[in-house]
Amino acid sequence: MTASEAALESALAIIGRLPGAEIHAAPDATWVAGRRPLEGLNHVLRADLGGSDGTIEARIDEIDDALRERGSVPATWWIGPSTAPTDLADRLARRGFIETEPEYGMVLDLLVAPTVSSAGDVEVVADEA
Repeated sequence: MTASEAALESALAIIGRLPGAEIHAAPDATWVAGRRPLEGLNHVLRADLGGSDGTIEARIDEIDDALRERGSVPATWWIGPSTAPTDLADRLARRGFIETEPEYGMVLDLLVAPTVSSAGDVEVVADEA
């Protein structure tokens, strides 16, 4: 998983704090069910679906069914550099999922970041919450 994919997973975990919301982290995918019909609250990410075509298709069905059972549709399936299989976007499109505009993110490792110019300071903050 890339640093930006890990950051996305961490950011979307906040949805799990909503009343009734759920986060399911399995070895092959993480899915977030906000239990509301808003795509911004329902997500599938870190997909690493393996096995035969039938196994992959069955797992897509399983995740999609779980989200539907919870009223968590529409949902966003995040496709990133670590997504497997590499044709997951095509598989979802054949099921009627619609590709939207890409979203981009950047990650900065503050432990190795260069010093900041006189425009401001960066302070590392630890939150034990």
